[in-house]
Amino acid sequence: MYSLLTFLICLSGGVIQTSTGFGLSIWGMAFLPFFLPFKNATILMTICTFAMGLQALYRYYRQINFRLILFPTIFAIVGRSIGFYLLTCVDADLLKLILGIAFIAFSIYFAFYSARLRIRPTPFNGTIIGLLSGVLGGMFNTGGPPMVIYYLSCTKDKTEYNVAAQITTVITVTYSLLLQMVNGIFS
Repeated sequence: MYSLLTFLICLSGGVIQTSTGFGLSIWGMAFLPFFLPFKNATILMTICTFAMGLQALYRYYRQINFRLILFPTIFAIVGRSIGFYLLTCVDADLLKLILGIAFIAFSIYFAFYSARLRIRPTPFNGTIIGLLSGVLGGMFNTGGPPMVIYYLSCTKDKTEYNVAAQITTVITVTYSLLLQMVNGIFS
């Protein structure tokens, strides 16, 4: 029963990710921790996100704007190290509370403020967004919303946004998988 439910959650999250450019992990982490251990749910979402990101990398690798993704990606890796440390040291109930607060905060932002806020693609803004995204990505593999906010504000069209978001995701999720393997959480 749980295997089928897990499959359906991952499948529907994949449909969301394909349609919007993000959302697989948000969808999965909203449901999987109800019946899987929190760390296992995070690892499963990391693997699914990695697989989807490789497909995007294959499709878009010629269109990467390295100047746009440089600072957010570098600092997302730094933030993922911090988030991963917190994932391994903080109690699962507290992690669930933090995840819930993050979901509520992003829901409020996207419902009320997303149309009014514009973020310029500066190194400072990329650093702040990258760190926030990385910490959330390291703890929950839900680093997408800060990157979406940043890249939607900084790109000219849907293709440029999608390329930036997907390539950053592939790089940072690869780093997360390596962290999990090196620390024996995932083999």
